[in-house]
Amino acid sequence: MAVMEMKRINICAMRKDRKALLERLQTLGTVDPDINLPEDYEYDRVDVTSSRQMFEKQILRSEQALDILDEYAPVKKPSSFAGRELKTISDLKDAESRRNDIADVISSILDLKRKIDDNKSDIVRLMTQEETLTPWLSLDIPAGLKTTRSTAFITGTVPATLTEEGISACIAEKAPGLSALSVKTLFTDQDYIYFTAICLKKDAETVESALREKGFTRTTLSGDKTPSQMKEDIKNQIAHDEKQVLELSDSVALYSDKREDIMLLRDYYAAREGKYDLLGKLPETENTFAISGYVTKEDSERTVSDLRSHFHAAVELEDIKEDEQAPVQLRNNKFSANFEGITSSFGLPHKGEVDPTFLMSFFYVFFFGLMLSDAAYGAILSIATFILLKKFPRMDQGMKKLLTLFFFGGLSTLFWGVMFGGYFGDAFDTIYYKLILGQQELGAPVVPAAWFVPLNNPMYLLDWCMLFGVIHLFVGHGIKGYMYLKDSNIKGFIFEVMGWYVLLIGLLLMLLPSELFRSISGLDLSFPEALTKAAPVLAIIGVVMLVINGVLTNENPVLGAGLGLYDVYNITGWLSDVLSYSRLLALGLATGVIASVVNMMGSMIKGPVGIIVFIIVFILGHILNIAINLLGAYVHTCRLQYVEFFGKFYEGGGLPFCPFRQDTKYYEFKEETN
Repeated sequence: MAVMEMKRINICAMRKDRKALLERLQTLGTVDPDINLPEDYEYDRVDVTSSRQMFEKQILRSEQALDILDEYAPVKKPSSFAGRELKTISDLKDAESRRNDIADVISSILDLKRKIDDNKSDIVRLMTQEETLTPWLSLDIPAGLKTTRSTAFITGTVPATLTEEGISACIAEKAPGLSALSVKTLFTDQDYIYFTAICLKKDAETVESALREKGFTRTTLSGDKTPSQMKEDIKNQIAHDEKQVLELSDSVALYSDKREDIMLLRDYYAAREGKYDLLGKLPETENTFAISGYVTKEDSERTVSDLRSHFHAAVELEDIKEDEQAPVQLRNNKFSANFEGITSSFGLPHKGEVDPTFLMSFFYVFFFGLMLSDAAYGAILSIATFILLKKFPRMDQGMKKLLTLFFFGGLSTLFWGVMFGGYFGDAFDTIYYKLILGQQELGAPVVPAAWFVPLNNPMYLLDWCMLFGVIHLFVGHGIKGYMYLKDSNIKGFIFEVMGWYVLLIGLLLMLLPSELFRSISGLDLSFPEALTKAAPVLAIIGVVMLVINGVLTNENPVLGAGLGLYDVYNITGWLSDVLSYSRLLALGLATGVIASVVNMMGSMIKGPVGIIVFIIVFILGHILNIAINLLGAYVHTCRLQYVEFFGKFYEGGGLPFCPFRQDTKYYEFKEETN
């Protein structure tokens, strides 16, 4: 439950060492640079635009080459849980020394891909040409032949509304004196008639003019070969291009063993791009440059010592100023650290706030299991996540923490499942009574609940959910009191924090033994007479304390008293917050009800076939139920923390600590250790 203490680190070094020093900072990964200099601060900056563009281009080319290899020389992808493979800085430097050779390989791959694409485009073009030849295949003269010594060939299309006789009649009507004419239909589809007409050369213009009035379009075919010969040539060219594509694809596959080199080079350029991005923002003079940033207190001395040992640089540490908002790095124990992502999703604590992760983590696991509440589901969740965590020790830290969160959530689910007697819903009872004994109705539970069955007594569970909610809210309000004491706000602690405690406890003592509560919950609670009489007194004292708090926090006493009374109205907010914990009941019941329905549906058919049907329905139904309710438990448990718990004391808004390091994709680089 802590925010790591930060130090400001200031570095001034020789300009000639700036690239090497930044590389060292990338390797250390302990400094978060602060480049927000005052507007009136005059300094020079190196223009790195062209260098960054070059690195970005090389990164893009590397990614394209890897995509091409994945297409033509696919390999089994590592699991998304595997994380990045660990390499040494020497491997990165080796890639740097061979970058020209690797770049040549990338160029060759990209060039082969361009040739493949050109051939594929040519194949598409040729196939289109082949398709356009289909109507003309019965034409037994060269496609481009227009005339002979005394005759003319008119080849084209007219709308399909005409016929071969109609074409001849149309020509005869417009040119009745023709001495010779032959019309031959070559092909007909639903839109056009494809034909050729032969006439004397002197009549060609007259014939074509008559045809245009009927929508004639001359064909664009050309050449000294018949359409069938042209089609054969096209087929041969397509076969040649397809062969070229296969040969080029095989050539690409030969570079498969260069995949790791390309990945190393891609990460090398990514690291350099990050370095140059920062380099262009640093203030410098003719001979020196400076960099300032943040480092955690525990890494500060090690960082200073390392930089001084590698460079002739002035490195100093200073405490964070009172009005300075330093970035935030959370530190928690091995259990609670897995829940830091939940806190970060809401917002990191700002300056002076406490880290709520430690307390929140226990409530999160508690509520998560209560919402899922099936022992079998919990066991499956914990076993599955445990196997993944052990099988992939180098998985990404964010993924590792999320799976560990689900592991503990699974243990909590297992606990609550045992308490409520849920094992795939009522699967044991269904199998024993319906499938084995052949009964229509279920009998006594085969594995009884250690506590009670929520489906048989939902109101009893609701009472407990409300109690858990009150405890959760009271702890959140208590953290607010802790923050007041930490800031020496004694008046706020006494009159606001304690005032709400006194008011709420008084109201609870009045509500619990009342007839209203008895009718809703079914519980008959009674307190000693002295406690019953003290309850309204406590409530009144609480109201008075809140009014006094309003007076103390405002210069105008009358206005302060009014605001204090208005603050009392927030009791409705507390009520709505408590009612929000009914979702614990709703999701817990939903898991059990859906599981029971799945079991009932699977057991509707009797006999050997029924067993097969039960197994299929059982597996599919419970997989779906786990997925749906696992998501629901995760989301709604987050909501209880964000809205109800954090709403009592937490604001967030802190900036994350983002140390300058190598932003690589495929490998993680680490210095060699002796």
